[in-house]
Amino acid sequence: MIFSTSTRTGENLEESLKYLVNLIYDNYSSLLTVLKNFETNIEGLAEKLEKNPVEMRDLLNNLEIKRFIEVDRLARTYKVRHGLKLLL
Repeated sequence: MIFSTSTRTGENLEESLKYLVNLIYDNYSSLLTVLKNFETNIEGLAEKLEKNPVEMRDLLNNLEIKRFIEVDRLARTYKVRHGLKLLL
């Protein structure tokens, strides 16, 4: 979908943002819900998603790159970003 927008006048910015937020929610809401429930338990998340440690590392790195989560490698935990928690 294409929206003509203008940052000067603000034309269609709200509609564009709503569309993007809804698209993210539609595609990732079930994953974000699971991530939120296992924030302090990466091993439990791996069991739930049936992934081995290498697959989990790749998944968490990709989600961090997409800015869905913040990974604390020292504590071996992650947090779903605050803005995404508001969607759930």
